[in-house]
Amino acid sequence: RVAEWLTLVEQGVWVGGIWAAAQISIGFSWLSRCYDEWLINDGFDKSCDSLRGSGKEIADAHRQRLPFTLRTIGAAILVLLAITCIWFGKGGAR
Repeated sequence: RVAEWLTLVEQGVWVGGIWAAAQISIGFSWLSRCYDEWLINDGFDKSCDSLRGSGKEIADAHRQRLPFTLRTIGAAILVLLAITCIWFGKGGAR
């Protein structure tokens, strides 16, 4: 009689309890996955898109400024070359 009762307890409580714990664990894992997919990944994607857009704007601004920068550097080199020619032409450096 005790063995039969223990068999029922094992089948009902232990097997049922383990099954219930497994189902609860699966439910929480689905909730965690949905939270990750809909909230975390969505926010991450939006922030990446924003950074990508900002980077494109900065690259475009740099691309537009590049010719001006190169002209300025070229003019500075010409001025330095002229000063050097004048300096050495007058015999300033001995």
